Amino acid sequence: MDILHDIDKIMGGDTTVATREWLDEALERYPYFALPALLYLKQHGIEGDDNRAILDRLALVTPDRQALAMQLGVSAQLFASFYPEPLQQQATPGTDEAIDQFLNTFGSTSSKEIEAINNAIFNPTPDYADVLAAQERDEGGTADATDLDMSHDDELINKFIAQEREREKRQSLSVPQQHVEPAAAAEIAHTPIAEPKPQDDSMLSESLAKMYISRGKYSKALEIIENINLKFPEKSIYFADQIRFLRKLVLNEKSKK
Repeated sequence: MDILHDIDKIMGGDTTVATREWLDEALERYPYFALPALLYLKQHGIEGDDNRAILDRLALVTPDRQALAMQLGVSAQLFASFYPEPLQQQATPGTDEAIDQFLNTFGSTSSKEIEAINNAIFNPTPDYADVLAAQERDEGGTADATDLDMSHDDELINKFIAQEREREKRQSLSVPQQHVEPAAAAEIAHTPIAEPKPQDDSMLSESLAKMYISRGKYSKALEIIENINLKFPEKSIYFADQIRFLRKLVLNEKSKK
């Protein structure tokens, strides 16, 4: 077989060369040579199962299916379904959509769902409530009769508030006076005093918010987180999703009433 000589004859108008036997021999010798199959289909058409099988094989080795369709004089739509459609990637839901989906799944107030809500709102950080509970266990956990009537969360909240008051009391104590020379005192009086930065107690407040969430008091928890957000605006990005989540929880609870 002189494949190039045969191709010249076919392109010159000879219709006796491009037989099925000739094509099978050409494909066996030159499996990646697409021109013999193209010339055969141009002469014999694409109708019939055998010719469609040849067309499928030809499409695999042809980089431009539109050009192939034009050469064969058929609609390019014939090749549109040759390759399967790519799978549609599922779009990532936005924050609001994710929150709504979460609330639809965890809509009641069981202990497991409360834990799931806490994990969804707060990043994994040391829980101050757990620290207080551990301190109680280490100290022996003495309790009087009134303590026995309170829940564990009530005890933690009361202890939290008591420690906060004690800390504020210590901060309010005056600094011991020291003797200062008059010249130094005048210089100190004219020296501008930098405004003190607020102490970052956001972790403590978050722990209190968690306690309120565990008791289903989402409005109280929202109030605490919003106050933290106002006090520490540099953390607004961190608290934005928490506030949005809690607001939806509050609305969700109101809709049930």
